[in-house]
Amino acid sequence: MSSNIVAVGFRAKTGRAIAVVLGGTARSPRAIRRTEVVLSDPRRNPTCEPYHLVMDLPFAEWTAAVSPAAAAIEKIACQSMKQLFDELAADDLSVPRIGVVGSPDRDLSKIGGAHVRAHASEGILFRAVLERAAEHLLVSCRTLREKELASIAGTELRLSPKELKTRLADFGRELGTPWRTDQKSAALAAWLSLPSR
Repeated sequence: MSSNIVAVGFRAKTGRAIAVVLGGTARSPRAIRRTEVVLSDPRRNPTCEPYHLVMDLPFAEWTAAVSPAAAAIEKIACQSMKQLFDELAADDLSVPRIGVVGSPDRDLSKIGGAHVRAHASEGILFRAVLERAAEHLLVSCRTLREKELASIAGTELRLSPKELKTRLADFGRELGTPWRTDQKSAALAAWLSLPSR
């Protein structure tokens, strides 16, 4: 496998995503970069918290009401992801695969409060636009649930929880602060997206 192949892990957040770039292989990963990509435009309010703006509507109308903002967010996500890939390409690094950690699809009608439902809806939206941006850019994408991430990583990478924690801490020392849960999740998503050898 060529040494210029890297994987990017994204941790979807509202209006942005934490990104960690790793190179090497799953057996021998190396830290390359930690950054953040924008998924909204603060000058265009509907792209920041779109579901918060429709909370007064009946839930059945939310999807249609948010549709224009969702399309704009998807376009921003695609541009931001392409910009990151272009920056990596300038360093002769190629991204064939990404990992995305974010809110899974679920039945939002079961959430009683409109405000909590708006947050849940946005969590799903910002994860989904990263997936669609990857598809648009012809990059393979693996989606991971936060709650299952450590377990999946332990199984696939054949490392104990202590070994995983140590390796993630090593990445943090190399890439600098902040190195919190979001950065660690993005790093695991990238690690799980690296070639096995």
